[in-house]
Amino acid sequence: MSESRVRENRTHGSMRRREATPDQSASTARSPDASRRPYVAALMDASIVTLERGSGDNVASRDTRQSPFNALVLGRVRRSRRLTPATPCSDMEYFFYCRARSDAEALWAQLTEAHWSFMDRYADAMIARGPTLTMDRRTATGSMHIVDLPDAAAARVFAFEEPCYAAGVYDEIMVRRWRNGLGRTMWEFEGDEVANRRFLVIGHGSPNTNAVGSALRAAQRRYFVDGGYLEQMIARGPLLSDDGREWVGDASLIELRDRAAVEVMLASTPFVRAGLYSHVEVHDWEFGGRR
Repeated sequence: MSESRVRENRTHGSMRRREATPDQSASTARSPDASRRPYVAALMDASIVTLERGSGDNVASRDTRQSPFNALVLGRVRRSRRLTPATPCSDMEYFFYCRARSDAEALWAQLTEAHWSFMDRYADAMIARGPTLTMDRRTATGSMHIVDLPDAAAARVFAFEEPCYAAGVYDEIMVRRWRNGLGRTMWEFEGDEVANRRFLVIGHGSPNTNAVGSALRAAQRRYFVDGGYLEQMIARGPLLSDDGREWVGDASLIELRDRAAVEVMLASTPFVRAGLYSHVEVHDWEFGGRR
């Protein structure tokens, strides 16, 4: 699907299915107690940070907004409050996406309960959560959360105080503002996970395409409706700039027969055909929570 600019994400590492979580926020800041950990990162305004090995204040952080991502998982399966277009939430919705280090399996396993306990605090704010998986769906590669939070400061707390971040489980972290296009949580989706598979799809916006995207938004939605895809979507919404004013991509969760069906859907979307994405990632994914 090179002509459609759709890339499959090739997951790596050998982490068994567990659950963990994401990190960070939209403005530049140093993570708490960074000098006491071998893995630290500065928050970049790009909201994507790679954690590089080092020690103390000598650890470098670098913006990786153009590179593919993976992810990690999340906390407690407890039904969030219902969000509807008629009753919008006054808070901000954030998309967190983390990739685990390939050598962090044992550490990640040790932190499972601590992670879940931390996520219990956000049970009522969760819109969606769950691990990305290898294509055989046997091992977890990372973690995705969509959370309703008051502001960027709360997003920093969610990111930096999470036990897996503090322990250095993550290799790469992405955080973006997000808007709930379906007005609901993942627990309100009624699908058939026996007959189908679930996927996380991230479209990274090409530079200087915001105006074009605005013009094509209605056509994009009509494509999903006419193709029967909208009813298969678990969550869907735009990724936004830190001030929430500009479109910088899309993040969706969808249930379809297989990865090939996802690629067929993506190939003909108005946004893909118009070149609005620099690249698109497709990750195997499943609902997250306590097992």
